[in-house]
Amino acid sequence: MKRPSRGFTLLEVMVALAILAVSLVAILGINGGTVRSHAYAKRLTVATLLARSKMVDIETHFLHEGFTSEFDQTMEGDFSEEGWNDFRWRAEVVVPKLDAALATTIVRELVDKLLGDIEQQQTASDGGPTYDVRSMAAPFQGLLEGQMAQLVELLKRSVREVRLQVSWFEGGREETLDVVTHLVILPEDAQAASQMLPQLPQSPQTPLTPQAPQSPSGPGARQVTP
Repeated sequence: MKRPSRGFTLLEVMVALAILAVSLVAILGINGGTVRSHAYAKRLTVATLLARSKMVDIETHFLHEGFTSEFDQTMEGDFSEEGWNDFRWRAEVVVPKLDAALATTIVRELVDKLLGDIEQQQTASDGGPTYDVRSMAAPFQGLLEGQMAQLVELLKRSVREVRLQVSWFEGGREETLDVVTHLVILPEDAQAASQMLPQLPQSPQTPLTPQAPQSPSGPGARQVTP
């Protein structure tokens, strides 16, 4: 006599459903993470392109206007004109912290050390100095110190560090993209550009706000590397 086929028990059905539920949750989690990663990568790409465009705008602005301030400046705004209202930007234009007196002192110390080594070598080889090295090098030392002071002043007037930050909100939190570059615009280049380029309109979203210099030991001070 043929026995009837045996079906699944209730316990087997429950175990199978539990395994299926765990698998579906894992698959949904993976798909959700992939979608979020894709959305973040897309917005990060947009932020990168917007940052590059804004950096070009800032460079064009300073090429036309020149570096007119001796203090740090801030610029900020959004990208509503580009069609991305939820993206904002903020730029800090930092003046290099250079000291002409310190540079001159360093040059003087280096020259003194070099002349001292020459005198020692001359004394050791001939038994005594045959000519005054320092008197002969004095005019060149003064010329070198003057050139160094002029170089420091030129760097302070022609070099700026631009720290650009593009920010947006992703999943309820703020995401940022930071870009740092250096602009070198000589005064004669700015003057030539102001004659060749058309007059740029002043946007109310990009104010230039000078910042008073802070003491390195005061609150909120920070070390800036030129």
